[in-house]
Amino acid sequence: MRSLIAAILLLPVSIYFLWVIRFAVNVPQLDDFHAILASTQLIREAPTIKEAFGWSIALHNEHRIGYTRWVSLVAYACGPIDFRSIILWGNLALLGILGLFYRSFQSTTLPLFYFLPVPFLLFQLQYFENTFFAMAALQNLGVWCWAGWSLWWLISPDLTGVSDQPGRGWIRFAGSLSMALLATFTSGNGLFVWPLGLVLLVMQRKRRQLIGWTLAFGWVANTYFQDFVGNMHHRQNRLWEVIQAGFGYIGALIGFPTSLPAAINGPIVPMGVGIVLCTFVAVRSLLWLRKAWKDSRSVGSNPAEAFNLAYFGFIVLTAGAISLHRPPILAICVPRYRIATALAFILVYVLALPVLENVRWRRLFASVGLVGSVVFCGLTYVKNTPVIKTQRAALIKDVHDFRSVGRVSNPTYQREGYSPEAEWQKAIRSGLYELPNDF
Repeated sequence: MRSLIAAILLLPVSIYFLWVIRFAVNVPQLDDFHAILASTQLIREAPTIKEAFGWSIALHNEHRIGYTRWVSLVAYACGPIDFRSIILWGNLALLGILGLFYRSFQSTTLPLFYFLPVPFLLFQLQYFENTFFAMAALQNLGVWCWAGWSLWWLISPDLTGVSDQPGRGWIRFAGSLSMALLATFTSGNGLFVWPLGLVLLVMQRKRRQLIGWTLAFGWVANTYFQDFVGNMHHRQNRLWEVIQAGFGYIGALIGFPTSLPAAINGPIVPMGVGIVLCTFVAVRSLLWLRKAWKDSRSVGSNPAEAFNLAYFGFIVLTAGAISLHRPPILAICVPRYRIATALAFILVYVLALPVLENVRWRRLFASVGLVGSVVFCGLTYVKNTPVIKTQRAALIKDVHDFRSVGRVSNPTYQREGYSPEAEWQKAIRSGLYELPNDF
């Protein structure tokens, strides 16, 4: 039975990475030109290590994407940058997230059967932009992995499973700090792990770790916001748009239900789903806070609950930041944002399991969740694979056009004053990149 469950768990993972290997192409797109190619050149030409590090964490819009640039440097050290390798590396963060959920699930007494819907909700193609876009894979998948492990190590049993070994708590704390720093310099929303960490440490009465965390938070905030200039191209949303964008971002797993009547179409349905999810988690959070405030040991005795609530809090804070400046339609429909809503559904599922004390109802809930997640996962492949093929063909055409006539007739990244030909010529002359011959 365990072998069958393991095979089912690995099925969506295997299919997902088969798609990555089959459809990823060694061609830069969108922000890859600046965040990977141009940044690698600037760091390489920096006269001092200090300046090179400064370039590596320089702002990209409102984000300090150090992780993207560090991975690019390592890729370049192995030869001309291969975007397929970077894409594959970025997608490995999903394995880290799956391992995180599995580690959290292990701390409960539930059978492994109840975990089966998780990989089907995680390894699907609703966020295909992250799957096949190098910078997005590193940034938008990586930050959720690092932030999750940071929160887990603040509350979990120690790495060996033996709680009374001296110094083990500080090893976990150092790991948590490291992951928090990496999350911060992967994407802007990585900053939100710091206030959530403060809450977890306060609830556990860990005073010394709280002091260390606060000092690190202060240094990070000072470093991050030094010479900070946000992306001024984004407009300021009105209150109703903020509500639509925020809750819609959390409830946008399926997207716009365009088949519904116009009166209830658009952001209303995803927003309603987001409100339901957030209401359920808010009630669970209040109950947890009351219990943890009375007895700080209850946090460590049920680390899965504390982690799931904190991780959902990370999603809510991210949704709040996005809702301020992104129109609701973008917050809901942009594929690279949908990693968050997938995680939100997973967290609500695992938080709901302990609520169902009757074993029969719990099994029924898990069975419905498994069937629903399998069907949903399959539909994302049916829906998005044609789009992925079209985008891949456009990237390959860019390469053929550039090689044959020295121009790109239909560039995948268009903006005023931008020339993909100039970017490619510069990268090729410097040895950063070679046009692929095989696809």
